[in-house]
Amino acid sequence: MKLSGREFLQTLNDFFNKTDPQTETFLLLILPALIFTLVLALYKGKPVKNADPYSSLSKKDIETIEHIRLQKGLEEFDRDFIINIAFDFSLKPTRLLLDQNTFTAVEEMMIDKIKKNGENPSQNKSLTYLRTVRKKLFP
Repeated sequence: MKLSGREFLQTLNDFFNKTDPQTETFLLLILPALIFTLVLALYKGKPVKNADPYSSLSKKDIETIEHIRLQKGLEEFDRDFIINIAFDFSLKPTRLLLDQNTFTAVEEMMIDKIKKNGENPSQNKSLTYLRTVRKKLFP
């Protein structure tokens, strides 16, 4: 059995005319809640902004970092490590790669952070690796 648009509207009109006001009120309260839930589910379903540190770097910065990496003889994982450390301490990776004083300051901040976590700085692998990279960058 097919219903035309006019018949559907007539049936809907008859349903609401025969029902009591409590049912209408209930439906009018449920519909906005359902729409809100649907919108919230769609909003939460959107992909989160990429947390990749490379996405916030400009093309010029990436080229500069790659140039420094090649000049200093660093490996790609050294570069990635430096970039992650720089973003952990809210610095530009190029500044960390070029300025020895900034590198020293980051090393000291990392030691403080490790001590706050209750670890021994001499046994921390990241700090040891940071010192190894420092020897490569600033001989």
